[in-house]
Order: sequence, then C-alpha cells, then structure tokens
Amino acid sequence: MFKGRVLIVLIPVILAICHQSEAQSTIEKANIECLKKFPLTPNENADIDKEKFEQISKNGKCFIDCVAKEMKFVENGAVNQPNIINFYKAIQPKTSPDLITSSVTNCATTSFTGSNDCDKSFNVYKCIALAL
Repeated sequence: MFKGRVLIVLIPVILAICHQSEAQSTIEKANIECLKKFPLTPNENADIDKEKFEQISKNGKCFIDCVAKEMKFVENGAVNQPNIINFYKAIQPKTSPDLITSSVTNCATTSFTGSNDCDKSFNVYKCIALAL
C-alpha cells in the first residue's frame, strides 16, 4: 500500500523531469543548428549566457532570433506565446505558472519591436529573462 502512494507522488515529479529534459534537448538542438548560421565568439556566447544585454552583438541577437524561430517561439512574423509559456513551464517548474504566463504575454505584446527580426526576438528574450 505504501509503495503505491510513493509511485503516485513520484509520477508528477517524473513527468516534470521528462518535460524539462525534453525542453533542454530541444533547445540544445536549436543552439547547434543556429551556431552553424551565426557562429558566436566566446565573448558573444558569454554575453548571452550571462545576460549582459547591452553588450550582445548584432550577431548574438541574430543567433537569439534563429533559436526563437527554431523553437517556434516566433512563427510567421509573430510571437507564439503558447510555445514560449509551455517551454518556460517545463524548464522552470518551480516558477509560478501565472507569473510565466503574465510575463510572456506582457513581453510578447510590448517588446516585439525593432527595426529587424533579430532586434524583435532579442527584445522579447531580454524582457522575459528580466521578468523571470
């Protein structure tokens, strides 16, 4: 009887881990593909990893745009909010789902601006990173 209860308790944990590892695998594939198109210098990579937004180069912004498109966060010139929300829920299971949803919704509607696709995707990325 105790074993069954443990399994029932562990199922959500196991599912969360599976979703998290699936999301990480998807982002890794997108990163590999986009590094082919927009190779990053070690400094550019460090700026993105450390969220040094003011230092991210045009190439770095275009890398972010490429990843956003590969992940289907941006499709047909628009932000795909459900995809971003589901991704963040998978990789940040301890973050409030309401905070994720409101942050992504706010950033998608207010920050998808710029003179080109690279700037638009970067601005949304930056907004979400600062919010979460």
